[in-house]
Amino acid sequence: PAASRGESHARALRACEAARAGEIDLDKARQAFLIFARKAGIEWTGADPVAVLREAKIRRNRARESRALQRPAH
Repeated sequence: PAASRGESHARALRACEAARAGEIDLDKARQAFLIFARKAGIEWTGADPVAVLREAKIRRNRARESRALQRPAH
């Protein structure tokens, strides 16, 4: 979102534009983008997001089932 764009976003954008124009090395642009992504909390961890969400759902369901089994019967 525009409201969360800060100086690292501006630097990354300028670096990407400069790399596209051939003015700077691609690795420098990549590093600027990674710094922005880390600060914005959107850095890719290498994990498949669908698999991570699926595993979290399975863990939540198992925890619910475990709590339900531990409740005393009325």
